[in-house]
Amino acid sequence: VGVIVSHINSPSEFYIQYTSDLPSLDHFHSELKGESLQRISGLQKNLVCVVVREDSYRRCQIESSDDHSYPSVQLLDYGNSEIINVHSLFYLPSKFKDTPLFAHKCRLEGIGPMSSGRHDKYQITPQNVWSHSANSFFKSVCEDKTDIKMKVFSKEGNVLFVDIIIPSSSGGLSIARQLVIQGKAKRCKNPKPELPLQELPPVEPLPLCSTHRVSMITASSPHDFYVQLSTDSNDMRLADISAKIKEIISLPRGSLNFQIGSLVIAPYEDEYFRAKILSRVKGGFRVLFLDYGNVCVVPKKTLYPLDDVALLNEPPAALHCRLVDVIWTNGCLSWPEEVCEFFHKMTTDIGKDLLMTIVPVSTPNKDSSIISVALRDNSMSLIGPALIKMGKASFVSEWSKPALPVLPSEGTSKPAIVSHVETLTKFHVHLSSNVETLQTLESVLDNLPPPPPSYYPLPLDYCLAYYSSTHRFHRAFIEFVQGRKVGVFFIDYGDRKEIDVSDIRPMLGVALTIPAMALPCSLDGFGVEIGAGGGVELTDSLEFTGIVIDQEVNVVFKKKLEICGIPLFIVDIFVKRSPQLNPVNVLSLLPNIASKQVTMATKPPSSSSSTSPLTQSPLVTPDTSLKTTPISSGRSSPLHKSKSRIPGRKAPVEMKGRASYLKEVWPEFSFHAVITWVNEKGYVYGQPVANKEYLNEVEASIEEAVSMYGTAATAGTNPDSLSVAQACLARYRYQESSDWYRGTILKLNKHKKTAIVHFVDYGNTEEVPINDIIDCIVAPHVPMLVLKLKSFNKRYPINLLEEVLIDKAVEVQVAKGAQGSGDILVTFDGVEIEKYLSTF
Repeated sequence: VGVIVSHINSPSEFYIQYTSDLPSLDHFHSELKGESLQRISGLQKNLVCVVVREDSYRRCQIESSDDHSYPSVQLLDYGNSEIINVHSLFYLPSKFKDTPLFAHKCRLEGIGPMSSGRHDKYQITPQNVWSHSANSFFKSVCEDKTDIKMKVFSKEGNVLFVDIIIPSSSGGLSIARQLVIQGKAKRCKNPKPELPLQELPPVEPLPLCSTHRVSMITASSPHDFYVQLSTDSNDMRLADISAKIKEIISLPRGSLNFQIGSLVIAPYEDEYFRAKILSRVKGGFRVLFLDYGNVCVVPKKTLYPLDDVALLNEPPAALHCRLVDVIWTNGCLSWPEEVCEFFHKMTTDIGKDLLMTIVPVSTPNKDSSIISVALRDNSMSLIGPALIKMGKASFVSEWSKPALPVLPSEGTSKPAIVSHVETLTKFHVHLSSNVETLQTLESVLDNLPPPPPSYYPLPLDYCLAYYSSTHRFHRAFIEFVQGRKVGVFFIDYGDRKEIDVSDIRPMLGVALTIPAMALPCSLDGFGVEIGAGGGVELTDSLEFTGIVIDQEVNVVFKKKLEICGIPLFIVDIFVKRSPQLNPVNVLSLLPNIASKQVTMATKPPSSSSSTSPLTQSPLVTPDTSLKTTPISSGRSSPLHKSKSRIPGRKAPVEMKGRASYLKEVWPEFSFHAVITWVNEKGYVYGQPVANKEYLNEVEASIEEAVSMYGTAATAGTNPDSLSVAQACLARYRYQESSDWYRGTILKLNKHKKTAIVHFVDYGNTEEVPINDIIDCIVAPHVPMLVLKLKSFNKRYPINLLEEVLIDKAVEVQVAKGAQGSGDILVTFDGVEIEKYLSTF
């Protein structure tokens, strides 16, 4: 094969790139350049990252972090190592974690360095070390050459044993032979006759979305484990294989030489099984047992050749799988040992079979033999979300799914159908231009085949759900599964429904190629609501629904917001009462509603919120609503202990209920705030004055929680149940006071029995004893009440910022963006805060 030698250490260690891979390498580098990269925050040995120098983006792995300013890294796609400025290193985006390496480690087959004591021009070469002249010759004939050919003899681990062929007038020169002729190398022992390399037939693919009962047999990591189907036919097949192997080992062994990749019969404890040689070790081989997935070292003399036709025609009984929707996000290519051990214990100690669903993923696995699956135990609990909840993994959506809706531009007017209305501030439309496509799609879905064998829907999956009113299947997103009851969100219409599991089909084929069509909207002038409920009376919404539902209207898309990652359009609706008349604003037909129109504001989320990071869809609007109204200034902080709770007022308290608090909400225009905290990096936090009422509600809920549960010990908080990113109630001890506040756990130190907690309503971060943490979420419908207003990037001393700014009432102006994106102007008494600070 054609190769380029990218880096040479010696004839026993050099790296090549296949010429056929060079276009893919260029494309990989161009994709890296187009990414928005995040600079690494700390050095970690074996961390895989990106080194950026001028216009060059290269994948690398940290080899040594002894020097925190200039670590040693290896360029993974070239093989060479370099000393790099730490400011040139960035995290590798997760989408590239599975991209295979383009550099392959090699050594020349059949030769080795000359014996010790041999002189060359520069030095006496120690035994088993290549001389300077041998290395120089090898580099001179290989480096910067583009017409080199390589012959592969075998592979041991990740090392290829090869010979390099240089073109010549006689057809080609073997570099290994030239090194021997010139006295720079010696021949190694001639190999014995080798067992021909063969492969078992592949496992027959299981239908997508089908569910099977399986046994976990080898669990190396969430992305590398093996299962066997728990069926009578599979048990009989394994018994037949075992009987045939016993016949073979009763015969004399052959004298063949086994090589990397040979199929063999190898011992494990007191039995023999089919296996494949992975690499050589001293006195034997590392082998993979094909019907069980485990890897062991076995002595060379115990192996039998696997040459029986019947055994060679039988596919492996072990299915190689990876768990979907979970990733390890520390930048390393491999999962940490403690997570692997936890996953192994979690899946092999169950004592009962697992349920495995074959998942259609949006990006196919690089290795087509690996199956993407979701796992459930017999209580129907998903293994992946359980790992995430326990802080052992992070979530990433991998299911095949339709694209997000095509969003109209702000300021445009388009004809649309109002498909579903909950309130004036929460309804969905789909554009009239998409109606024909939708009708064609749904006519295709009318004749759906039955679901795959043992199909069982899973949360986060997209499906086709039967709607009894239309007697048709429609595209939907699964929000929850409870026994036979499945909660779905119809992505082309916007409504929700609970459906029996028998009326669900997997979404495959053409249904995945068309973007979702439902656009979430809110009528201009009535605030912003995402979720059930709202500030508009039911009778008002019914009047609005009666006029617009299922009607074609003109929609003016005035503004696009993004709240909690969900697009939301602020719109005006114009309806046409007759063909002779021009369209009129729907509010002109609803005078009782029009009189309630106000300047757009936000209010606290409704308590019906139940969306979690594990079940939220990118197409589904979460149950949160947002509003602020001007009230008097005031604050209560874990830094300054003022008490202003309203007696008798109640708010929900959930024990172990949610993974995190709702994201903080930015008021749309200018607002007043009180500065509550300045951190060591110069970030200034403040509470909007309008949040005072909701702060009182939170404090009342905290009093209720503390009166109910007392302390962490009396609440039954188990330190092992706490995890990073989990919402909690934490005690802040300051001087003689020790009050409780809402918090999020940022870091756990179980050795010291402490946690780093971010107080979500004030902005400060403190180390808190685990005994001062209650595992509950307080007022889960209220988002975090503090905003990160400004960063001074340490331009001013922190003690100055604290002394001058904390407790100051300021005015904040957000130039653009509902989430605070764009420029933010902070003023005190009409003076920009930077100018105010410069006077000190």
